[in-house]
Amino acid sequence: MSEILGELSGLLWENLLYLLLGGGLFFAIFSRFTSFRYFGHGLRLLIDKRNESDAPGEISHFRALCSALSGTVGMGNVAGVAVALTQGGPGAIFWMWICALLGMATKFYTCSLAVMYRGKDEKGVEQGGPMYFISEGLGRRWKPLAFFFSACGMFGCLPLLQSNQLTQIFRFMFFEPNNWFVGSETVVQTGNFLFGLVVAFFVGLVVVGGITRIGAVAARLVPGMILLYGGTSLVILFIYADRIVPALGLILTDAFSGRAVAGGGGGHGHCNRGSQSRILQRSRDGHRGHGSWRC
Repeated sequence: MSEILGELSGLLWENLLYLLLGGGLFFAIFSRFTSFRYFGHGLRLLIDKRNESDAPGEISHFRALCSALSGTVGMGNVAGVAVALTQGGPGAIFWMWICALLGMATKFYTCSLAVMYRGKDEKGVEQGGPMYFISEGLGRRWKPLAFFFSACGMFGCLPLLQSNQLTQIFRFMFFEPNNWFVGSETVVQTGNFLFGLVVAFFVGLVVVGGITRIGAVAARLVPGMILLYGGTSLVILFIYADRIVPALGLILTDAFSGRAVAGGGGGHGHCNRGSQSRILQRSRDGHRGHGSWRC
């Protein structure tokens, strides 16, 4: 089953690769690079709280940003990138940069549409996202497409990678050193299951409060996450400063050479096209429309 899903995923991403990158390039040119030219304006909206007094929506600009970043910083920018680098080689980093730049234009349009075509649920609370601007902006006859996107998005945002990574880290740091839940496969899976229940409980405490509670919790946690993430990155760059230039050369050479690169300690190689598709899978938030859900 996993082999079938892997083949299907590879087939889909090889064809979607050009659509996603080409779509981002089209949006960037068509908007005259608005997402770049108005970057300073976006920062001023975050800093100046006076702009939020009469602004519609359930949460502030800052909390919306933190909610979006909470799903990116960490498993997306650390674990996801590590997996993409392992599978796609050094050239995958270059395509991450390209996806990030072009993804800004894609996200600019999805977030703008989410603000323009907001909907309300049965309680009268404003909601947004691709599902709403498809039905509200294109009309009711396109509502089946909104339902289809909702169903696909439900699987796309499942925290399978995050929960698995967290469980494995907790097992490596606490279970195994203290000889807890080690031994047979049944015992190991029991420990993982119990830890999963604890994680689900605390996540549920936040999620049941809706976007308001999610934004409040994210606003407290995400700034510290970003400082830790950025500070650690700067320390690593300082320690290995003499390797920065050779690493940049390797990234650029591998991205366009198409030669095989070692992957994950094994012997399998991936050309630049494979690295592109894999890095898109690890940085696809801008193309899924998740950022527009918080607008």
